[in-house]
Amino acid sequence: MKVVFTNNLLDLYIDGTLEISGVAYGGETIQQIYIESTSE
Repeated sequence: MKVVFTNNLLDLYIDGTLEISGVAYGGETIQQIYIESTSE
């Protein structure tokens, strides 16, 4: 599963089923954050 967050956090792309209990971002300088979740 891969979760992609845009810098504006407006668009959320989720491949598969994934539960998100929170969103963490370093700063608006980050264009895209890629998170790979191995938990099924």
